[in-house]
Amino acid sequence: MRAYFLQVQDKLSEIAPIISIAEIDFEEDELLGIASIKGRLTFIDGSTLDFSEKLLKDRRRYRFHYMDAKKNLIVRWDNVPHYRHLPTFPSHKHVSGKAEAAESISLIGALNEIALMVKI
Repeated sequence: MRAYFLQVQDKLSEIAPIISIAEIDFEEDELLGIASIKGRLTFIDGSTLDFSEKLLKDRRRYRFHYMDAKKNLIVRWDNVPHYRHLPTFPSHKHVSGKAEAAESISLIGALNEIALMVKI
């Protein structure tokens, strides 16, 4: 789990030129085998990413909520177990007020996509 956190740190370093503020909290309980990373990133165009990713022994819970500078939703990826009709259940994304099928994504994957959307 520590290795994943180091990968996230590497990705953040890679995209540092487009990040203006980073607030990140990482917690790990080695005894229980769980870890979480959560926080907020503000990008140079004023857009923000609120995120939470919990790594458990046998599964992962995540929410990556990306908004524009006016706090309008651009996209949110999560795996809350609703929208059973979607073929990627429980993973999905919210775009334009609708839930759509989406493969499971990590924080690193979300950062890769967001880096392409940030207006420089």
